[in-house]
Amino acid sequence: MTGPVDSLKPRVAAAVDRLADELEALSHRIHDHPELCFKEERAHAWLTEFLAKHGAKVERAVGGLPTAFRATIEGAGPGPTIAIMAEYDALPSIGHACGHNVIAAAGTGAGAALAVALGTLPFAGRVQVIGTPAEEGGAGKVRLLEAGVFKAVDAAMMIHGRCGTMVWRPSLGIIKVKAEFHGKATHASSWPWRGVNALNAVIQLFVGLDSSSAPTRASTASSSRAATSRTSSPSTRAPTSTCAHFQETTARSCSGGSRTAPRAPRPPRAAGWR
Repeated sequence: MTGPVDSLKPRVAAAVDRLADELEALSHRIHDHPELCFKEERAHAWLTEFLAKHGAKVERAVGGLPTAFRATIEGAGPGPTIAIMAEYDALPSIGHACGHNVIAAAGTGAGAALAVALGTLPFAGRVQVIGTPAEEGGAGKVRLLEAGVFKAVDAAMMIHGRCGTMVWRPSLGIIKVKAEFHGKATHASSWPWRGVNALNAVIQLFVGLDSSSAPTRASTASSSRAATSRTSSPSTRAPTSTCAHFQETTARSCSGGSRTAPRAPRPPRAAGWR
């Protein structure tokens, strides 16, 4: 397959050159009209119109998301499905600081160039450009995955801007865990020793996580944490409920699927506690 594919590259590259001005204008248009997650109506319309105009078979609102799409360039017969993903949502307040307008134009341009240069791919399989909205905080790809949009995809790729050229880089999965700790409320001045402070357990858990992750290479593990607490009244000494939110990106923790939150050690009781 290498020989035949190599012979097609000049044709596809020439198509990219012919589309370059349109793609640059498309990227600038998306950049000038930033839209937040799940609200990318204009970017969705511009990208799908561009792909349809250049010969791709376009499906809009796939996976139950109104601003998602899938554009297919068919091959000569059944075979592997290769997906090229496009992102196009912006960040609140600062717009396209992550360059999603470039990601959208690059992915869309790759699919359009294949359609323009080849029409039908001269080999088995197909290429799909999948528009994935809500990357910034909305987990759009997860929703599309759960809806079965990626079920027939054998491999997926995406172009992302950076300060240099990198063809491949390792990636990490993410697992989010929410742990809730329950304490025991008590009167702050009359019986403070009777209380159990749920926040103490969270603090000890955070300290333990920091200690365990400190010697780990940053390229293979990281975690972020946040906590909220709630008390029953101003005179209550101990928070009665505390939630801890964890986001881990260790390869080890993500490889095993779901897992339960780590159990924090019980906070030590002072003398006289019951």
